[in-house]
Amino acid sequence: MKKVLTKEPFNDSIYTRNLGGLKVMKKKLNFKNLFLSLGIVIMTLFGACSVYAESEAPSTLRMGYHSYKPPISFPQTFHVKKTTGGKYTYCATYARHMPVTSIKYTKSSKYSDPGINYLLEKGSKVTNDKDYFEIQTAYWIYLMDKGYMKYSPSINTFKSTISKSSSKTAKRIKNLVNQAKAQKSYNQTDPTIKLNSSKVTFSLSSDKKYYVSNKITVKSSESNYKVELVNAPSGTTYSKSGNDIYVKVPVSSVTNAAKTFSIKVKNTKKVYKSYKYNPSSSSYQVMSATYTIDKTAKASKSMSIAVDKILVSKQDITTKQELPGATLQVKDNTGKVVDSWTSTSTPHEMHLTPGSYTLSETIAPNGYDLSTSTIKFNVTNKGITTKVVMYNSKTPEKKSVSISKQDITTKEELPGATLVLKDASGNTIDTWVSEATPHVITDLKQGSYTLSETIAPEGYELTTETVKFDVDKNGGTTSPVVMYNTPKKETTYNVIINKLDSSSKNQVSGATLEIRDENDNVVESFVTEDTPYQTSSLKPGTYTLVEKEAPDGYTLTSEKVTFTVKEGSTETVNVTMYNTKTPETPEVPETPETPEEVAVPSTGSNKTLATTVAGLVVVLSGSVLFTKNFKRKHEN
Repeated sequence: MKKVLTKEPFNDSIYTRNLGGLKVMKKKLNFKNLFLSLGIVIMTLFGACSVYAESEAPSTLRMGYHSYKPPISFPQTFHVKKTTGGKYTYCATYARHMPVTSIKYTKSSKYSDPGINYLLEKGSKVTNDKDYFEIQTAYWIYLMDKGYMKYSPSINTFKSTISKSSSKTAKRIKNLVNQAKAQKSYNQTDPTIKLNSSKVTFSLSSDKKYYVSNKITVKSSESNYKVELVNAPSGTTYSKSGNDIYVKVPVSSVTNAAKTFSIKVKNTKKVYKSYKYNPSSSSYQVMSATYTIDKTAKASKSMSIAVDKILVSKQDITTKQELPGATLQVKDNTGKVVDSWTSTSTPHEMHLTPGSYTLSETIAPNGYDLSTSTIKFNVTNKGITTKVVMYNSKTPEKKSVSISKQDITTKEELPGATLVLKDASGNTIDTWVSEATPHVITDLKQGSYTLSETIAPEGYELTTETVKFDVDKNGGTTSPVVMYNTPKKETTYNVIINKLDSSSKNQVSGATLEIRDENDNVVESFVTEDTPYQTSSLKPGTYTLVEKEAPDGYTLTSEKVTFTVKEGSTETVNVTMYNTKTPETPEVPETPETPEEVAVPSTGSNKTLATTVAGLVVVLSGSVLFTKNFKRKHEN
């Protein structure tokens, strides 16, 4: 049979096809092809080990393929195409070069044809090569029949083959093609969700316990949307009626401040997105892939509970300026105090639950008469601002005496001193603790006064001198009264520590000692020398002297010596700790070895006596001979 190339030849492909016999002829592989093939195998193996998951379709792909023998006659060797990540992909242009890992595929566009989307979605779910074969061949037939792919005699022949076949594979392919052609539309739309654009407002419930929102309508493409309240006041809930939502906020949660929060809605849908991927070279196959993507649609709306803002202003009745220093309080209609504060240079802001309230003054600002009137006002929580003003009239001007407590050097005010003012008769007129500003006294009668200090500010010497001044008939002095304090001098205390031999009473060097405070914290550590150790860094208090390491030749003492440093004392504190020498260990003589028992001859034995005499004769003879030889040798 004549060998024929398809309409779109493989060019330099290692494959040629025989349309009659369908025999695949392999060209001899060169080294380049060999390495390329090995690379494809390795990439495919590694890709098969990973789980392919996409939150969105990737912009580029790398491809590979492997051979598969179909259960039905196919006009060529069939190849299964996969990405290097192991995802099945589908050829959209029959009879071009096979995709390889060296070819970069770039995402170009989504498919709009419902039949293509139907087949590719089915194709994204296949788990084996057989199912892949059925989808791929159905895809080719569909593309060719719809005119999306150039006419292919091979595919047309295969189409004719399966139309006559009664095999299960052929039936499934035909059914896939028919189902694809039957698709009028295929759902690939993203989910949508939105909230109505009207502003969220709140109204007070009939029991006055809740603020209830107006209707918030949700328009969602999916019925299973979720609702979330973000930064809502404590106890806030919502209810649903169909697609309408109502938010309910406890009044108690917004008593002291306006509350702004939001409602969020979202839905999620699995969407199949089919994309065309174009190769970097037009001679290679165009590939198609479908990705399952979780698409989420979100919408939110901000809302705020429109509570009334109450501004309470304390003003001078003449100047209309804010008056600091007045103590004010607000009571509800039951007489309960719901707020109390001291006025400042700006109005006081409040947020109250709906109801009737009264404002009154308990302490007037300095220099003003107390306001005895009460002011009534109402709170409706309709989002309005109500300004409540209370006026004070100035007290007729009287002269005052300013008493200042100052640092003698810096002339700055000294808080914390307890001062006493007495008149000429010794009667106490006023007692106070100094602050960062001078103490002012009004309504002093004319006469002489004496200022004294009973408690000094921290870090300062007590002032024992008194300050005398006179008050004139107008109740004032010609100048401010000032009393000064001198900072305390830092006192140091001398402590001498002696480390002595218990016998000789001489100084011992080399002992490691610690001085510990009443909390057993180490405040000082030192090693003794042959002179007493002296320190002047200890503050007044009780201390313990502890030995950590004994001097060489001495036994570590377990004695702890306690001593006290008295505040204001000028005497040197002497502390003594003793060490006893370690006694020398006497040498113990070695235990002599037990001598071996010697047989003592029996008294009166002639035989033994003769033996002894003979031995002595032999020894004496040997000694004489040795002496002679030694003398002769040295003479030579």
